[in-house]
Amino acid sequence: MSIRSPRNFQLDSWHPARLFLFVNLATAILTVASAGIVAGHRPIGPNLSEILLATLFGILVFAIPFRTVRVGYRVVAVIAIGAGAVLYVFWPAILTRATITTSGDASNYAAFAQYLFRYARDTAGNLAPIDQYASFFSDTRFATPSVLSVLTWFCDGDPGFGLGPFTALLLINVFAGFTMLTRQLGCSIRISLLAGVSVLLFGWVPNMIYVGSLDNLFFLAFLPFVFVRLRLIMVGQTKVRSNLAFGITLAALFYAYPEGVLIASAIFFPVLIAVAIHAWKKREILTRVGWSISIALLLVVPYLRTFVEFLSGQIHTTSQLMVFADGVFPGLQTKAFIPAAFALGQEFPGVTTAWPDLLLSLLLGAFTIFGLLRWLRTRQAYCWSFACFLVIVLSQGVQEHHSYGIYKILTIGSILAVPLIFVGIEEICFRLFRNFRQLVAVALGCLLLSLTIVRVSQNTQSTPKRIFTKLDPYLDLRKLMNVTQGAPLSLVCDNNLDYKWALIYLRDQPQEQKVERIGLLFPELRSLMEGAKQSVPAKYVLVSRNLPGAVWKNEKFSLVPVSDEFAPIVALNAANGAETVNGASFIWLSNTPSSFAVDSPREGQAILWARKVQCGPSRPNDTSRTVVVQTDSGTYEQRVQDAFSVPLRLKKGMNSVQLWCRELPTLKVLPNGDRRALLLGLEDYQIKLIPGS
Repeated sequence: MSIRSPRNFQLDSWHPARLFLFVNLATAILTVASAGIVAGHRPIGPNLSEILLATLFGILVFAIPFRTVRVGYRVVAVIAIGAGAVLYVFWPAILTRATITTSGDASNYAAFAQYLFRYARDTAGNLAPIDQYASFFSDTRFATPSVLSVLTWFCDGDPGFGLGPFTALLLINVFAGFTMLTRQLGCSIRISLLAGVSVLLFGWVPNMIYVGSLDNLFFLAFLPFVFVRLRLIMVGQTKVRSNLAFGITLAALFYAYPEGVLIASAIFFPVLIAVAIHAWKKREILTRVGWSISIALLLVVPYLRTFVEFLSGQIHTTSQLMVFADGVFPGLQTKAFIPAAFALGQEFPGVTTAWPDLLLSLLLGAFTIFGLLRWLRTRQAYCWSFACFLVIVLSQGVQEHHSYGIYKILTIGSILAVPLIFVGIEEICFRLFRNFRQLVAVALGCLLLSLTIVRVSQNTQSTPKRIFTKLDPYLDLRKLMNVTQGAPLSLVCDNNLDYKWALIYLRDQPQEQKVERIGLLFPELRSLMEGAKQSVPAKYVLVSRNLPGAVWKNEKFSLVPVSDEFAPIVALNAANGAETVNGASFIWLSNTPSSFAVDSPREGQAILWARKVQCGPSRPNDTSRTVVVQTDSGTYEQRVQDAFSVPLRLKKGMNSVQLWCRELPTLKVLPNGDRRALLLGLEDYQIKLIPGS
């Protein structure tokens, strides 16, 4: 790491820097305190006052130097810019009272946070179904759910809405960290602010929120500050208190995403070598860094054993996890890799590459090259780290063929890639202009930011990122205790997202797990879910669709009494997933079977029917389909054109039903890029029992 720079990074010359360091340190203290409690096998709830007091004490200790900070227009302006960028990200979710992500991982974090508030990790057996499920994550990463659990207490115990303040806290730290790191790497204050804003508005941070990679986002909230604090130690601008702060930040980084520490170490190996050489020459720096690392190790000791065991399990299941997740950003394995790598939208399936995307890719690539030219003069170790970053990305793409692995590397490597773009903007302006260099650089940066935001927003209309999950229908489920008077109910949902969020808000409602989706879809969790708390037979059925005769309903769920005339049906493993259209359940049948479970209250004849049918676009030249229905009692075929109604023979209890189309798709890829086989759409599919049969 070269000490010389076109600009000296001095805290006193830029007042917001102290504020940024302080906010991040407060976040780190809260992280270490809450994760440390959980690591010691203690629940958050009974120890909440201890966590808050430790955080408050740490904040007060490190706030003592703050008495010298002058709060002027510059600090206020920077705060306003950062808050505006965060608000821009959250505004669609605020308008719709929704979670900022539709990912199933978000519900996992919420469920685990709810579990950790009440129970010590590894507690299992005779728990509510959602707590029994959450206990599975006890020996994984738990910094995110630990902090989320603390924040949920301030949100009336609502983990869904707690995700909002938690994500906002991370984004504030990400904005501050990227701004400070870009400033440290040689950019002006205004250009550094543009870098901080850009990382929130386009690139991989919005994608991380979409897929629910909150651990990765948590990691990015601390990683830039590690390099900033390390730089301050090397130039001798720190005291004992600062060394302690560096140690706490390192510990928080490890708790947030320990595997990320390994990836970051591989990427930044040249920088670490340069730091080690410089520290060896100046023993005072070596002592300071050594003390900070010792403090960090002391704070993470409670988690080390769990981490080693978890990492070992991750290594053994890496190939399975990668294959499962490779469908998230398949564009990273296509010819559109360059715009996809810049997260312009092509990383998602079905997003075409237009000339504005190619032009932006060329501009971003050019700025990156000019940024490297400056770093060759001033930050050679960072140039080598960028080379390591590219090698690791290529190894995942060319050798391993894992788009999800590329995504993970790109997120961590973004702390190099984003500052490098804005360093390149300044370098070009410094080479081409003698006067008004800074003004031209800022104007060019603003233009790039605006054009990229517009293009990403246009591409987003072709991606699932435009969809949000409203929380109000799930929050309403807390009212069901007044309707059921404590009587058990059975939950029937057509998709995992509705099922898990419903379980979160039905935590204290007695349930009979007739259709236990988690154990059915994930066989490795079947034995775990069998240990969930059991109740007497259900008197009500809660279905994620609009049904007649409901004693309670909202826009998503209907509560109906158990009767001999109603047989709940749920899509367990639909080939194309289950959707909601016009407030009703909708499914696209394929030429591969879609599995359903039917809970019949008695044995007898029934009719499987749908209110509407739609011949799918995968066979555009015909208007009828041959549907195959397979049950425990036999296999049936029926030609379907305008209506769908099939007689069935059901046994009492759970029945397995499979549906598929006999025809094959004639279009492998639809005009919108969709590669699913969409042969027949069924809207509002139901089972009706025939009286007296």
